[in-house]
Amino acid sequence: MISAFVITHNSEKFLKRCLSSLSFVDEIIIVDSNSTDKTLEIAREMGAKIIQKEFTTFSEKKEFAKNQCKNQWILNIDADEYLPYETAKEIQAIIKENKHDAYLIPFKTYFETKEIRYGRHKNELHIRLFKKFHKYGRESVHEKIINAKNIGRLNNFIIHTPYECLGDIKLRASRNAKLASQDKTKINIFLIIVFVIFNPIIRFIKEYIILLGFLDGYIGLYLAFYSAKEVYLKYLWGLKKKIKP
Repeated sequence: MISAFVITHNSEKFLKRCLSSLSFVDEIIIVDSNSTDKTLEIAREMGAKIIQKEFTTFSEKKEFAKNQCKNQWILNIDADEYLPYETAKEIQAIIKENKHDAYLIPFKTYFETKEIRYGRHKNELHIRLFKKFHKYGRESVHEKIINAKNIGRLNNFIIHTPYECLGDIKLRASRNAKLASQDKTKINIFLIIVFVIFNPIIRFIKEYIILLGFLDGYIGLYLAFYSAKEVYLKYLWGLKKKIKP
């Protein structure tokens, strides 16, 4: 009844925990991009079906992964995420009710062992449970389902552990900016220049002040700064690609 998919690349650190939390599903699909660590060994031990595919964008890879699933209901979590027992039980119950075609799931995100409560992670929700006819958009990063209408919401959470050190925040910002810059080449040059100048400032103010990121202490400041830098770089690199494709 439920297929789960996880996209991976050198994901050995968290993958066993992630797949263990999916023990209630009927099928687990791993779409891997040439991992060189123990990712594939762990996936095989946990009974997942493994498919190899070169990475292009997150949206494209997740759409491909979704299409490999055989069941009507699709659950997507990333390798550095996992479902608590209560969330797994809630998913099983709501699928039997069949009231909605897609579900937003709240997130709890952690830096090391501390929950990040504010900034961009404040009240974070994503559609991660949905029927197979739904589609991902064309975003290179920060992918999302685009055609969901009859949407419900879970009460319980997905746990996300993306940051084990300050360097992880910096690396993610750079990676995301590089991917997102591909999308910005479609924007008018004048608008890109305006966005390069003003959007990073707006992002920082939004995350650090409006969304109360300062209440997370130095982590809130670091997250807001690198979120603003990600915005700056994606428009700057997009502008460079547009001028010199």
